Amino acid sequence: MARLAKIENEDKKFKMYKRYNAKRLALKETIRILQIDPEANHEELDEAYIKLRKLPKNANPVRLRKRCKKTGRSRGCYSKVGLSKGMFRIYAMAGHIPGLVKASW
Repeated sequence: MARLAKIENEDKKFKMYKRYNAKRLALKETIRILQIDPEANHEELDEAYIKLRKLPKNANPVRLRKRCKKTGRSRGCYSKVGLSKGMFRIYAMAGHIPGLVKASW
């Protein structure tokens, strides 16, 4: 099982990501539009980049990590069911995952 501090830290990052997501997307769209427009003012583009840089680093979606819902394990986590490979096997063998059948007997 993962340390509780790691799980809480990941939850904190996810909340921060949710809080700043709309602002980040709006700034990215502004930058995209200003880059395409040949008559755009470069100062506006620089201001948009500065605003984007001022956002917290942990608000970036790249810093998020998928974790197992049961154990908190970060590696070998299947996103469709939200379980790590070990827990996935246990739940699959018990028949708790709907639509999943064993491939070979």
